[in-house]
Amino acid sequence: MTDKIKVYVRLRPPLTEGPPDVANGYGDVLSYTEHRICPLQGKEADRGKGGYVFQRVFAPEANNEDVFQELKDVTTAGLDGVSGTILAYGQTATGKTHTMKGSETDGGISERVVTQLFDEIARRPDWKYVVEIAYFEIHNEKVYDLLAGNGKELEVRVDSVQGLQFDVARNAEDAKASLLCGEVNRKKGKTDLNEHSSRSHSVLRLQVTGCQGGKKRKAQLHLVDLAGSENAKAAGYQSESTQREGGAINKSLLALTNVIKSLADKQPHVNYRDSKLTRILTTSLGGSARTHIVCCITAAQRYFSETMSTLHFADRARVVFNAVKVNEVDGSLSVAWDTHAQIQAMYFDDLDIAEHREQQHQYSLNTEVANALRFSASQFEKEATLFAELDFIMQQKLENVNKQAQSASKDLSVRTAECAKLQAEMQQLKSKQAEEVEAFEGKMASLTDDSKGKLKEKLDEICALNERIDDADARIKEVTSERDALANESESTVSELSKAKELADEKLQAAKKQLKDVEKQVKEKDKQLKEKDKAIARLEAEVEEHAAYKAQKDDESGKLSEAEAKLRSDAEQLRKTVADQEMKVMFLESTVVPGNKRAAPEEADGPSHEKEPDAPTLVFVKRAKLLKDVTSMTQRLNDKVRELRVAKERRLKSTTFAADESNKENNPGGKQKAPTTPVRSPNPKKRAKRSSPARKSSPTSKISSVLSPAKTPTRKVQA
Repeated sequence: MTDKIKVYVRLRPPLTEGPPDVANGYGDVLSYTEHRICPLQGKEADRGKGGYVFQRVFAPEANNEDVFQELKDVTTAGLDGVSGTILAYGQTATGKTHTMKGSETDGGISERVVTQLFDEIARRPDWKYVVEIAYFEIHNEKVYDLLAGNGKELEVRVDSVQGLQFDVARNAEDAKASLLCGEVNRKKGKTDLNEHSSRSHSVLRLQVTGCQGGKKRKAQLHLVDLAGSENAKAAGYQSESTQREGGAINKSLLALTNVIKSLADKQPHVNYRDSKLTRILTTSLGGSARTHIVCCITAAQRYFSETMSTLHFADRARVVFNAVKVNEVDGSLSVAWDTHAQIQAMYFDDLDIAEHREQQHQYSLNTEVANALRFSASQFEKEATLFAELDFIMQQKLENVNKQAQSASKDLSVRTAECAKLQAEMQQLKSKQAEEVEAFEGKMASLTDDSKGKLKEKLDEICALNERIDDADARIKEVTSERDALANESESTVSELSKAKELADEKLQAAKKQLKDVEKQVKEKDKQLKEKDKAIARLEAEVEEHAAYKAQKDDESGKLSEAEAKLRSDAEQLRKTVADQEMKVMFLESTVVPGNKRAAPEEADGPSHEKEPDAPTLVFVKRAKLLKDVTSMTQRLNDKVRELRVAKERRLKSTTFAADESNKENNPGGKQKAPTTPVRSPNPKKRAKRSSPARKSSPTSKISSVLSPAKTPTRKVQA
């Protein structure tokens, strides 16, 4: 008969302590119904509306009773000879141990399976059953017996553990007592993700053997609480041993994942030998057992990747088939079963009522002792945890505390040593009690009248042990009260320090703010100074340019003045020359008489070959020549004056353009400044009128007016 592995998913409710899940997006990454769960972000959202389909999805408000109602068929099948496994898988701090072990108000799956098992046995009076209990753990890939508590490593052969101690349970109370005794010896530790983190995989094995007439059946029920997969950075390992434990846990879980993947892919070879966990669960994974897996997840945003890894594992596991069968006991095992039947008969049939009552009282005492030991161990564990936390706080935050705090720290270390001593004493008492109980059970088979007295002595010793336990509890209460006083004192000191720190932080923030404002102002001032330095540099450059221009202008003005003075002197000399020539001409005209001819000196000697010009003609020729010379000289003077004026106008234009360019550089995007040198009109006549309206005509103009041929007086000369 084939049967699929049934996979259930349970969502952990938001944490009320530690990091707030709700503030970090709890519930925003998943959507779920009764049989389906869908991711809402990342690549997993591409699966569409189908999501992942499982046997059942338990909401955060579901309790352990709701989960057990889906798993209880494993118990009934175990009484029918079918082996079964209930396995809790998931990331650390997702509720696996709470699901399997439960709490005071909400019992776990293990307790509920044991209770239902014996209730079902009571409903089958025609069958005789023997229930044996073994409890062991896998820590750092080593198997240890939790019921023996001797710390001895056990060997694993094929899929069985050699040398396990089995306790025979007459009822549910005996089974729960054994469970509590084993739970005390389990390895636990503290990480950043879980204050009481399981550092090992625990396996509770219930071996059920039944007989009815000639039918004999035998089945094993495995209740497995796996340690959670851990991220080394998120877990914050505080010691090398804790880090080594985390590595071993992840390695065994990886081997389990590989086995599930191989079975899901229907590979011909499945490697169970990579881990002792997979070797022990060989019959549960692809074997002949009925298997239920409860995958615990969280909907917190920061654990989304771990949640998706768990969902991938669950999705692969739900397609794995097991070949479920009924385990019939053959003749080779009948001897062992007869031995168990004799033990069962010894407990229930061969003892009289008084002995049976004494035995019940003894088992009740054993249960009370186990509960007391568990309570004491938990108290010591809490004490050690609290003291470790106080030591850490004192080291980190109270380094500069006064002498009173230092003395309190010393008292705290003394109390811690006393608690460790008390814990060692309790461990010795527990080991001694276990030895006494084991010896007592061995002697119960051959109980006689003489042994009744010894039984009473043992009971007295147990009572004495109980008294010592009470004394230890009283001592623990005293130490706890003293510890609380020290803790209160430390808390008050820490609160004062925190207030002082807050005040200092406020002052520091205010100072930082003021410093930022000052730095901002300094930057603005530096920017303004840089702009002013640039403006000063530009002004200095302009001053240098103006100084050079002024020097050049002065030089050119001097040259012009010299040229003008020279022109004036030349014009004055020319005027004198012209006046002299005029005087000569007038003189010649006055000496010449019209119609009178001058006698030629050559008449007496003979006729002349050439005729000499008369006097008026000579005067006219000289005058014409003189006017031509004066006109050419005047033209040269006018050309020189014109060249000087053009050069001066070009210089003025270049000066005006340079001033405009400097204004644009000094005022980019603003109004243009007026040029430092006034812009002169390109028309020399208008400029001369504006600059000097009362100025007389220049010497060259006088020369032009005097020497102009149109204004030169002409007289007709008669031949």
